[in-house]
Amino acid sequence: RYFRHTFKLDSETIETAQVLISVDNSYVLFVNGKEVLNGDNWKKVGKKDIAKYLKKGENIIAVEGENTGNIPKPAGILFAMKIIDEEGKETLVHSDKTWKSTDDRPAEDWVALRFDDSEWSASKNFGS
Repeated sequence: RYFRHTFKLDSETIETAQVLISVDNSYVLFVNGKEVLNGDNWKKVGKKDIAKYLKKGENIIAVEGENTGNIPKPAGILFAMKIIDEEGKETLVHSDKTWKSTDDRPAEDWVALRFDDSEWSASKNFGS
């Protein structure tokens, strides 16, 4: 399953952007087109400061998730990010129904901000 979420930052300088992510079963996390983190154990939360990958203006988070096992079903994702800018302002980004998703393998540039995901569905929220 493929997930995308765009968000806007008003600050020029990001001090920290701590990500926590878990995907059942495995994932590759992209930020603004760059691979920044991956994991293959949903029981282990991935953690990373991704401040250097963010920029003022629109940003894109993209996740390729795969649920493996005897009964394959769509991958589930838990994502949270706390961004702190140079003035101490906090911005929170988390997985919810505003994220887009698809089961179909997208075009190669699907991790780019300019990619058209208008045909993708809203992600489903199974808890908070």
